[in-house]
Amino acid sequence: MYFSSDTCTTSTNLLIADSKTETSLDNCLAVQLSNGIIRDGLNLSANKSNINKQVKLYGSLETYLVNQD
Repeated sequence: MYFSSDTCTTSTNLLIADSKTETSLDNCLAVQLSNGIIRDGLNLSANKSNINKQVKLYGSLETYLVNQD
């Protein structure tokens, strides 16, 4: 699987991984972007140049976008 900012159509979440070349969803973590400045600045649908950039996040781990496979 290949991830690209061109295929990103949502502004409410993003995937993060340890490596910018990661292609397995099993090695990614979905992050919900709260409404406001964080979402405005990080979402890939509005900020295509953010793809593969390193980001530092602070938050809590909760169940979100569970993969049912």
